[in-house]
Amino acid sequence: MGDVVRVWQRDMMTGRETARDISIGELSDVVSEIARARAVEETRERIIRTHLGDYEVRVEALVALSLGVRNYLLDVPGLDRGADVAVRPHAPLPNGYLIGTPCAVADGKLSIPVVNPALTIGGGIRFTVAVTIDAPAG
Repeated sequence: MGDVVRVWQRDMMTGRETARDISIGELSDVVSEIARARAVEETRERIIRTHLGDYEVRVEALVALSLGVRNYLLDVPGLDRGADVAVRPHAPLPNGYLIGTPCAVADGKLSIPVVNPALTIGGGIRFTVAVTIDAPAG
């Protein structure tokens, strides 16, 4: 058996400390994981999230067979092509509808893929999304 080290862990919820013996190899893995977690947190702190506004997506159809993904193009002033964009609906979407990963296809143009159900009857839907971009600080 290789060298072992006794480590103490504190449960952040209860404050309780426990001790256990781990091998040097496991200790190396734990230290690497802590370093990765700190790097992620530091990166997160250096990112500025900018809210570009709320936009309405309209899916209109009296009767439609449209199984699959349809892309909806929105005009979003201040959006740069290739920006790291996120959209978040203000309310849950109706059953069968899903939002895919948005893409800034050109300056001021955002494409939002929406998965539609197989059969849409009666007027379609409208939903509002918040559009944000993430950019490194400084």
